[in-house]
Parts: sequence; C-alpha cells; structure tokens
Amino acid sequence: QIFVCAHRYIKINNPQSLAYSAAGPGSPGLYLGQGVCYVLNEDFSFGFAVEVCRGRSIEREHQQYAFCQSGTSGAVLPDGTALIGTPGAMTWKGTLFNVAIEGGFLSRDKFQYFAPHDNLHSPVPNYSYLGMAVTGGRFFGEYMAYAGGAPRAAQGNGEVVIFTNRKKRNPFDHVVSLRGEQFGSGFGSTLASADINGDGRLDLLVGAPNYFNRTDGGAVYVYLNRGTSFGPEYDQRLTGRLESRFGTAIANCGDLNHDGLDDVAIGAPYESGGSGRVYIHFGTPDGALSPEPVQTIDPSELFATPWRTFGSSLDGGHDLDGNSYPDLIIGSYASDRVVALLARPIINIRTYEEQQAGEPGSIDPTRVGCSSDPTANVTCFSFRACSAVDDASLSEGDVSADSSLQLRCTIQAETFLNKFSRVYFGTGGGPGADKIPAVPGTAATRTNILKRRFRLAVSGRPVCHDVTAYLKEGTRDIQNPIQFRISYTLDEERANGGTGAGGRRGRKERELPRLEPILNRTAAERTYTMPFQKDCGVDGLCQSALVIQNATLVGLARSGGAAGAEYQLVLGLDRTLTLALTVQNRADSAYETHLYVRHDASLTYAGSKGSSVCGAHNATMVDCSIGNPLKRNGEVQLSLRFDARSLEEYGSSKGPNGLSQHVALAVFVNTTSQDTGNRTRAQLNLRIQRAVKLSISGKALPEQVFYGGGGEQIMGESAIHSLDEIGMPVQHKYQVSEGKWGLRGLTCNSRK
Repeated sequence: QIFVCAHRYIKINNPQSLAYSAAGPGSPGLYLGQGVCYVLNEDFSFGFAVEVCRGRSIEREHQQYAFCQSGTSGAVLPDGTALIGTPGAMTWKGTLFNVAIEGGFLSRDKFQYFAPHDNLHSPVPNYSYLGMAVTGGRFFGEYMAYAGGAPRAAQGNGEVVIFTNRKKRNPFDHVVSLRGEQFGSGFGSTLASADINGDGRLDLLVGAPNYFNRTDGGAVYVYLNRGTSFGPEYDQRLTGRLESRFGTAIANCGDLNHDGLDDVAIGAPYESGGSGRVYIHFGTPDGALSPEPVQTIDPSELFATPWRTFGSSLDGGHDLDGNSYPDLIIGSYASDRVVALLARPIINIRTYEEQQAGEPGSIDPTRVGCSSDPTANVTCFSFRACSAVDDASLSEGDVSADSSLQLRCTIQAETFLNKFSRVYFGTGGGPGADKIPAVPGTAATRTNILKRRFRLAVSGRPVCHDVTAYLKEGTRDIQNPIQFRISYTLDEERANGGTGAGGRRGRKERELPRLEPILNRTAAERTYTMPFQKDCGVDGLCQSALVIQNATLVGLARSGGAAGAEYQLVLGLDRTLTLALTVQNRADSAYETHLYVRHDASLTYAGSKGSSVCGAHNATMVDCSIGNPLKRNGEVQLSLRFDARSLEEYGSSKGPNGLSQHVALAVFVNTTSQDTGNRTRAQLNLRIQRAVKLSISGKALPEQVFYGGGGEQIMGESAIHSLDEIGMPVQHKYQVSEGKWGLRGLTCNSRK
C-alpha cells in the first residue's frame, strides 16, 4: 500500500451550520485547513481517505480542530497502522493520531487513537507544533511506541515526546520528553528510528536543521535505546556545514553493507549554495553512527542538469531492484524532482597479514638483509598481504560460482600519516599478480607505494602478496613502528571486460539496470604495523632514566674551591674551555638520545672528543647525538671544547642584556623514549677575571752625576747643613704600562 498526505488540503464548511463563525453570515464559507491523507493501492489507484480531524469540534476554530494540518508528517508502522502528525490542533499545541490502514473495511480497526492534547493533559504548551515530525516502532518491547517532534516547545529549544499505547485506549501514555539544547534550532523537526548498534532495539535520531555555531549548520542527535526509555542526554551529535540545514531529512536506509546494523541517510538541502547533498552514515557496534560519512551524494556528480535542495526529503529501506540491498529515494522540492539511487551489491573480503616462515615479527635495525633478500646492504623485512572473499556476503545470483573478482591492492608506507616514509619497497608479488606500471620519471625501486592487480576467486581461496620493505639509511626513529595502509578496490577497468563479479545472474532480467558489486570499504582497508626490536618493558613502552654525571670544566679553579661554586675564567690565560661529562642510562633503552649545550654567544664551539657526533645547532647551541639507542646501563663520556678568545676583545661577556662578568653553560639531555630520570640538566657558571701584564720603566735626569773629587772635602751626613753641600740634584721618572683593559686604584711604592 501507498500512504500519502496533503496537510494543506482545505475544506470549505457552511457557516450557517455553526453557532459561531468569524466569517459571518452570508460568507462563502469557513476554510478549514484540516488536511487529508490517502491510502492508495500498489498500482496507485484510490483506496480510501483518512481525515483524523473531520467531524471534530471547530466552533472555536484554531483553538480546536479547524486548522489541524493533519499529515504534515506521517509514518507507516510495522503493525499495519499509520502515525499522523497534526501540529495545528488545539492552538497549535499539536498532537499525534494513530489509525489502521491495512485490511478490509469490515476487519480494519476504524477507531482513531491520539496523544493527549487538551489544555489539562497535553505535554506541550500552545504553539509547540507537536506532530511536525513523527516516527514509531517497537522501541520498548512487543508493543508500539510513538515519537512526535515539537520544534517550538521547551521555550523555543524544541522537544521530542515519546508515547505508548499498550492498552489501545485514548489518550496515549506519556513516557518521556527529550529537550533540545539551542533556541530556534528546530529540534524535533525531523525524526527517524533505526537500530544503529545491532542490539535489537530501535534507537532515535532527531534533526535540528537550524542548529548553528561559528563552524556548523544543522545537527542530528542520536539517542540510544536504554530498553524501557531514552536517556535525557543525547549519545552523539553530528553536525553539517554552515547554512546547509543538515538534518532537514533523515531516513533509515536499512542495512546497506549487510553487517547487521541499520545505516542512515541525512539530507543537507542547502549545502553548496542550495544545490544540496546527502550523507550516508553506517551504524557501528559501539553504539553510534560513523562520525564521518562513508559516502557523500552530490547531485553535480550524478547529473548534468543542476539541482536545487537535493536531499530535502528522503526515504530508504526499500529494495526496488530485487538485489537484496535497500535503495534510497531522494526528493528535491525546489527542482520538482525525485530520484531513486539503487544500492550496488556489497562483497565482503577478509584481509589479513602474515609473516613468512623464519622471518622475525619485528625489525632489527642493527642487522642488514632479510630472508627475502639476504644480499641487501641495508636492513629489510618482509610480510605477506592476503585477501579472500567472504562467502557469507554473496547473495544468490550476485556472482557465478566459478567467477573471480578483478582487484587492485595498494600498500602505502607511512605517508598516509606523515610527510616522509622511513622505508621503500622492493620488487615482489604473488600468485596471479600484475604490477601496475610506475609513474613515468619516478624510481620504482625507491617508491613507498606498492600497487598490484590480481584476480580473487569468489570460492574463498586466499591470494597473498609477498612484500619486502627496506629501511632507509640514516633513519633515526627506530622506536615507533612502521605502519602500512593496505587497501583493496575493484579494478572496474578490467572487470567490465571479462568474467567478473558482474557475471550472469541466476534470475530473470529485470527492467531496472543490473549493478556491478562493490567492496565493503570497512574490510577492504586496514593498517598493518611492523614494530622494531626494543630493549623495553613487556608493554613495549620504553621508559629510560638518563642521568648527567660529573659535568666539569677541566683545568678551571672554583671560587673557594667548593663544589657548585663559580669557575674562574682568566682572560688572556684561559683561552679554551673544555667541558667534560658523563651521561648514563639506568633503565630501558633511550632512543634518539641527544645532549644539548647552550652557551654564551661570546663562546665558539671548537670540537669534541669521544664516540658521539656533535655539531653546532646554531650560534649558541651544540647538539650531540649520544645514542640511538643508549642502551640499558650504558654510558657515554664526552669532552667538548669552546674557544673563549672573543671575550678578550671586551673583557666581558656581551649578551642581550649588555656587558656582564658572568658566563653560563646549560647542559641538558633528552630522548624520544619516556624518560623518568631526575638529573637530566646541569648548569656551569663562570666568572670572568682579567689577567693584567704590568711593566715599569724609569730613568734618571741627568743621566750622569759628577762629584767634585780632588780637593773637595768629604763630609759626613751629620756635617751637611744645606742642599748645596750635597751636590747636583738627580730626578727619577717611572712609567707603568697597564695593558689594554685599564686599571683603577694602582699604587706604586718606592724604597731607597
């Protein structure tokens, strides 16, 4: 049967039959917007009309049943009844009606059941529009339950009201009300029910097409069935793009991929400038829809002519072409079009990986070669990528028993996660495999993407491909595992030309086109991980404990000789600084271990001694690679030299804050392992001292002194009474050279 409604259907009523009429005497009549629904036969011939508001009181017009607009929403339920939304009843409180539509006139229950909607018992206030959307089913057991959307209830946030009618009486019993979270979002404008988690209970999906924030437009809320009711809080919220009105239509598509879970279609009719799109989300066992759509249906990709509001209405779960897969019907009211999209049969394949005999299950970066290429001069490893058709996914007539699928296998190493890959592939293959030619101008032997064409028998016999991967030289990250994305797709270029999965079917030709099967993407794409051999805990987590020991400046004295005191750097004497230290690891191996020394810009890195590789990272930082890994209980001794002669130019350190008499060396060590050490940093402070080279020179004036001699009388000191009696005066002049830095407070003492 076919159930259709015209909620804007108007019936003219004779005003003379009314005790009260706003139209007044002599008017052509009262226009009643009560709406009407029709039950049609399968050939679209007329069956009978359903008018749930006909004959009900209209004396107070909109305050009663004059403007019911019945059929604004409707749903045909599994028990042979129809649920009809009438949002205009009783001052637009709205209500739901449930009527039987199956069976003959005499056997059919002609009683109309409804939700409470009088002023005393209605669960919603006036102008709530209860019945704008409806859905129903056996939510809580073998009896029917009904849901109605009231998008203007709850102070404008919207509300969904759940009813039951186990005892077949009026009015329904109110079970629970679910409230929206945003004013004006239209919460409850659309409803759908589907068992999205496969627990055997129908879950509820609520659309709020006017929901918005700075990045999203439209929302669909998922409420999981708790067994006897729905919780007040939603379990999942999906949102659409800005101004798309995502959630204007929601449809239960049935089980598109035959995984036992219902799948859902969601319309966003105003996306892409009003062209519209439809999104398909699969049900998942963890109790929610797939967070990202598994398919996006864009009319611009399907039709040459433009569409408007594509996805404004949806209906699913009907197998139109008889291939046992439900199809989807999409409406576009602004284009006056309806399109039926037929679901292609889905074939599930089992995919798995296995190690070759004798090949280790992890990568040893210290070993070159592997069993598949023992002569390789770099580290390599191999595995097998296998696939087989799951017989349970094949329906009768989908493929012939002796046919095969033409598939493509693509194996991508790491670049689906990162920009670069640490490995590249060698040649290899498997039974019946054809290598897809490499892109011209590329080195096929150095690619990180491997592609194969092969045939996979539908009988379930597996096909495996041998894969050999080579670790690039100089790879530093040998802690995190190598990841491969392995994906399988139908090779439709070849499948259409030969005996493939679209072979001759066992049933008669249909008028609708026969569709070729596709692969279930859920099983046809997987990630394979190859770990490195590591000296770590049983959980594979490397927890190192690095310690910096005995960091000293060789040959420099400390102030007062105390440990931790400042070193004395004497300019002109200490022209080279030598930093000596030891790094120990007291726990799991530390991968990509580096020692860093941050120094003053007045110092220049001059080299190192030891097994570690050190280099200037920039003008003030030295980077030393000290182990990859630095193994458990291992230690590294380092000696780094710095040139301090540039300090002599100013006699002090010239830093960002000006001249200073202090210089510091900050030492720290880190690793990509999880480090638990508590002594991974050290700082050495130096005080600058100036060593001044003094020189003194002098002369006497006059340079020669003559004594009288001859007849001069020699007098003792006590007999001298005047300077003239001593002789000629002698002047002594002295010059002190203090070096280039200058001295203050210099005192010279002379002794006779």
